[in-house]
Amino acid sequence: MSAHAWRIGPHEISFEGGILGVRYHGPIRGPEMSEILALIDATVARSGAICILVDSNDTPGPDVAARRAMSIHGFQDVTAMARFQRGVNPASVFTQLVQNAARLLGRPTTRTAVFETEGEARAWLLQMRASEGR
Repeated sequence: MSAHAWRIGPHEISFEGGILGVRYHGPIRGPEMSEILALIDATVARSGAICILVDSNDTPGPDVAARRAMSIHGFQDVTAMARFQRGVNPASVFTQLVQNAARLLGRPTTRTAVFETEGEARAWLLQMRASEGR
């Protein structure tokens, strides 16, 4: 599969081999998150179930509007989502936000995990895809 790449504000998004990669640069604002979520939906519509790999090394995190958008999105047809960040706490707010939002909305919970390195995160996503038979 060929690679696709986009920029939404300062953030970089790519899609290759069933993995949508998101590299955040700076704060994540509500309108940017809404565009990213729309891109996720369009990618799923075009390609079927996907995995998401998030690089959080260069961001202080999402603002309130971005967190709200993520909490109501639901991440339908996302097999798994992995985030990596240097010095990460495995019980991160990001992981809890996605899982709690899905539970509150009565949706199946997307498998999520947090890692310190991209290699660890990518390896876990590949394991998740393999367990789904993809």
